[in-house]
Amino acid sequence: DSGPSMALPLAIQATEPVPEVRFVFAAPSPYTGRFDATRAGLGIALELQRLAREQALPVRIGLRALPLEAGRAEVQALLEPQPRVLVVGGSTWSQGSAAPLRRLFELGGGVSLQGVRATAYATAGGAHTGGEMVVLDSLRSLMGQGALAFTSGQRLMVFSTDERLDHPAGTFTPLDCWAM
Repeated sequence: DSGPSMALPLAIQATEPVPEVRFVFAAPSPYTGRFDATRAGLGIALELQRLAREQALPVRIGLRALPLEAGRAEVQALLEPQPRVLVVGGSTWSQGSAAPLRRLFELGGGVSLQGVRATAYATAGGAHTGGEMVVLDSLRSLMGQGALAFTSGQRLMVFSTDERLDHPAGTFTPLDCWAM
């Protein structure tokens, strides 16, 4: 005998919806026009999907992007129905959040995220260009909407893109490789 089982009865398992981890990408980068936050988020989502598959975890990964000309209805559609976990990503602009990420919270601020577990990540041009402020601002905004905010291992997820306007064709940054 292997001891008491932690498995739920089949009747309960069948009625429970598969939990969703939803990624919302607020891009592009205001400096280069590239979708760095989207690429970083796709890398995180692919790694999460791999781990869920290896561990046989029942999880659905949702990917959504903020339209450039989004209004309140479009932003509300990104956040509802509520996922189990919400992951928000955006870029850094002048030591703070770029306009797409700010617009997400300005237009979606009326949407209740009560009980949703939420985290955030940012892309930044360099190691000390304000990415941590973007993550902290996002977490604070998510908590203001009722979300249960968390960080990844008590660390802020900031992906340095080493943005360069003169990036030679055919070469790749570490972020490019992560997304691929």
